[in-house]
Amino acid sequence: MYNMREIRVLISAIGHPTSPGVIESIKNNGERNVKVIGVDMDPTVIISSILDGYHQVPSYSDPKLSDPYYVDSILKICKKDAIDVYYAQQEEEGIFSSKRRQEFEDIGVKVIRPASHEVLEISNNKRKFHEVFKKEGIPHSNFQIIKKFSELEKGIYALGYPQKNVFLKPTISVGGRGAMLVTENITYNKNDRGENSAKYNLNSVIDMFSKIKDEYFPELIAMEYLTGDYYSVDVLSEKGNIIYSVPKKRIKGNSSNTIIGQVDLNHKVLEQAKKACNVFGFNFLQNYEMKMNEEGQPMIYDINPRGGASLAFCKAAGVNLIYYAIKMALDEEFPHDNKIKNHVKMIRGYREYYENV
Repeated sequence: MYNMREIRVLISAIGHPTSPGVIESIKNNGERNVKVIGVDMDPTVIISSILDGYHQVPSYSDPKLSDPYYVDSILKICKKDAIDVYYAQQEEEGIFSSKRRQEFEDIGVKVIRPASHEVLEISNNKRKFHEVFKKEGIPHSNFQIIKKFSELEKGIYALGYPQKNVFLKPTISVGGRGAMLVTENITYNKNDRGENSAKYNLNSVIDMFSKIKDEYFPELIAMEYLTGDYYSVDVLSEKGNIIYSVPKKRIKGNSSNTIIGQVDLNHKVLEQAKKACNVFGFNFLQNYEMKMNEEGQPMIYDINPRGGASLAFCKAAGVNLIYYAIKMALDEEFPHDNKIKNHVKMIRGYREYYENV
């Protein structure tokens, strides 16, 4: 059917609910057959009917089972299944595979990774990338770093509490895990954009963290609470220069996923993504999570070294970023001048898949 050679792509964390859209974007590329192999630590969430193969792998987050054991298992799968390109859908996996990129190259596997592991360890840490933004003059949220319990109350008050709400989160975390809103108004509103983030007043926060010994105290970042529109921006770039940037405004969703979203080519959002991409010199895919502050300036509060959860949305907007990233990894030509369709709307619903039918 196609003239281009068939390729085999390995994707991690394939059990994520948004993976079917990513798989569809890769397979329905219009120019070649692509075999997609998936891996996940939980075999019960793997949808085998839409994959060409799958494997269970150890947890990358367990210190006893993570790198090098986790990457060793990925390398074995790459050899066994003759993989051409590996795409990690989790932050830590991206860092691990970047550290050992040469081992992948030695067996003929290209890795979709935005930067060296040294750079990724900065961009994946909220303290470190905010410090980079501050040094480089890139607009950023007001923030305080809290390294021990004795700094907690002072750090929150420094951001204007209780007159202003404060967002508190570990400096290294995935999605909305560990995030909380520090506020005197702990009543939940079903229309809150941060509806999945726990709300506590300062006394409750102090009580919670007082139980943790200093040697186990997690480094925290306290930030001004951004109340404006949320944007998820998927970017494809080369050496810090953006090829495509797709900003999607969340109309409805939670702290982890967009349920209803719309492409919005907001020039301020595009400029903020451009500055961040350039300062880190990113390649391939990356995702920026932003919210507007009170002055209408978008502020990046999370950088993901991969496509976002709505990466498949980009294909509907005219740019199949995940497939272009695969072609980029293989040193193949791909379109650089597709027009991004503004105002394309996504409504995410459930779809059932069946096994053992």
